[in-house]
Amino acid sequence: MPDGSGWTTTWPSPYNQVEPNRVRHEMNAVVVAVGVRPAPELRPAAKRVAAAIGKVEVDHGQTGCRTPDAASYIDKVLAYRSRRTTRASATTLSRHPPG
Repeated sequence: MPDGSGWTTTWPSPYNQVEPNRVRHEMNAVVVAVGVRPAPELRPAAKRVAAAIGKVEVDHGQTGCRTPDAASYIDKVLAYRSRRTTRASATTLSRHPPG
């Protein structure tokens, strides 16, 4: 399903037959990786694709592993980076005041 950005939200079927869990997990990770890149022009497209895909279900077996929802995880990573940058700036200013 094209969304106007050149991306497609259709999972490639030949790969789904080989290792469907791994493919779903990695394709979700690619959407997250594009969404959190320093290039902000790709962020809206990644969020649209994440919303179109929805929650990706992966069977991780009897482990504690989870596959995050791409849309909410993009927001979570960006919020973390924003807090970290703000905190780092405050620390730098307290150690080296201007003037």
